[in-house]
Amino acid sequence: MLLPDQPSGPQHVAIIPDKTGTIYLLNRDNLGHYNAAGDTQIIQEFQTSGQMFSSAAYFDNRIYLGPVDGPITSYPLIGGQIDTLGAITAATIFGYPGASPSISADGATNGIVWAIDSEAYDSGPAVLYAFDAASLAELYDSTQAGARDVAGTAVKFATPTIAGGKVYVGTQNELDAYGLLP
Repeated sequence: MLLPDQPSGPQHVAIIPDKTGTIYLLNRDNLGHYNAAGDTQIIQEFQTSGQMFSSAAYFDNRIYLGPVDGPITSYPLIGGQIDTLGAITAATIFGYPGASPSISADGATNGIVWAIDSEAYDSGPAVLYAFDAASLAELYDSTQAGARDVAGTAVKFATPTIAGGKVYVGTQNELDAYGLLP
């Protein structure tokens, strides 16, 4: 994921999670080649709580990740570095394959982190979650209203899509749309 220009340190950076759960913050202007002296293009690296098969999201100078067997975690970006000590986590644990968070907001305010629990892929419903972007407190999940909001059969690696005031979840046999009730 490409991040906005940074005010200090390397200006152009990208964040890349790998399958082992290592997160790399890279200098996009110096991705380099093999260097026996070291990987100078890596600005920072750290380990998440589990494997990563998903992408990151960004909002309001924070990075959001959804590792396997772990919660959605938010890390502040300070001075071109990820502050791992300032991490906050949601209470919900996402099984395999983790979650790829998406963000909706009203400009720079009222951020919501959306994530799909697809642990029941091929055998049960996907579960859509909404978390407050600032605190990661759960705002909603698609199991709260009984059968009304239950999604179709989960598929691996699904990412919520937000457009026109609705959140869309692709499942095995249908496209589920979530929005405000009339």
